[in-house]
Amino acid sequence: MTPRLDYTDRVADIDKCPPSPDGEERLDKIEKTTPWLSVYVAALCSFVQALQFGLFFSSLWPYLKRLDPTVNESFFGYVVAIYSLGSCIASPAFGYWSNRIKQVRIPTIFGFNMMLLGNLIYLMLDTLPTGQRYAMAVSRVLIGIGSSNAVLLRTYASTASVSADRTRSIGCVAAGIASGLVIGPGETEFY
Repeated sequence: MTPRLDYTDRVADIDKCPPSPDGEERLDKIEKTTPWLSVYVAALCSFVQALQFGLFFSSLWPYLKRLDPTVNESFFGYVVAIYSLGSCIASPAFGYWSNRIKQVRIPTIFGFNMMLLGNLIYLMLDTLPTGQRYAMAVSRVLIGIGSSNAVLLRTYASTASVSADRTRSIGCVAAGIASGLVIGPGETEFY
């Protein structure tokens, strides 16, 4: 069962809430709690995103040079920049989409699928007969677009948590990002 990542707070115990005189439930007396399971899932997703960034970024230049020995540093700069360009363009789009449908789950899944597609293209570059450098650029822009859902994960941690837990909730997601960025580049040493 997948936890639902949306903007609504969980209700702690609706049975403890006394009914109003007209028989309606007293929603103003319901105790709200932070949905920790979904916050931890958001932190794990943030970790995976940062991990894949660190894993692939550190091997980008040697891999590109092996695929196309004629490639220069200028083109590599474009490949690096196109990731950020894709992320800059897609981040507001993800935010708008999430606000429009009032949840983060579908845009987050879409973003992870874009990252998966981009990473699969990246891994398959050496099977292409020609145009590997341009396929790498396409791969990086897709990964950048997919990574834009990181803004949704941070926003979710902030909006889903109650005021008293907000710092801890945001800290969990930030720790996931930081851990992934630290571990990712180190993982390439094992291969």
